[in-house]
Amino acid sequence: MFLGNSSVQVSTRLFHRLGNRRMSLFTQDLATLIFGKDTLAKSTLTGKGKTAEVKNQCNY
Repeated sequence: MFLGNSSVQVSTRLFHRLGNRRMSLFTQDLATLIFGKDTLAKSTLTGKGKTAEVKNQCNY
């Protein structure tokens, strides 16, 4: 299934499994479906790593 008006696609079966979860778990599991565990493990909310330069905040 496609999410919104984007090219992001996830398994319909897995997406429907998320519907029974608390919102905090839903968002974590949805992020894992979209990006994968490896990508999320290497990412941070702010974009800052131990040695990375400070990035500008995204304005969405």
